[in-house]
Amino acid sequence: MPKVEASANEMRDLLAYLARLSNDPNAKNTLATGEMGAGIPFTDIARPKPGAWPTYHGNASGNRFSLLDQINTGNVERLAPK
Repeated sequence: MPKVEASANEMRDLLAYLARLSNDPNAKNTLATGEMGAGIPFTDIARPKPGAWPTYHGNASGNRFSLLDQINTGNVERLAPK
């Protein structure tokens, strides 16, 4: 998650909102609940294998680059839904 860039008043309001969240399912503002999946090992995120895309940005550096070459400038215009 990127650093929060907010004014002092915005940060105060955010913290006040978060402080009001509750685990009570009958409360108006509740925290998210549910089961978490098994996840993946940290090393698979820190050093992903070629072709893996373990994070939103592709890897921890956030460069959104993939070495995959199945789609390229020569065939991109032929892409179609199947």
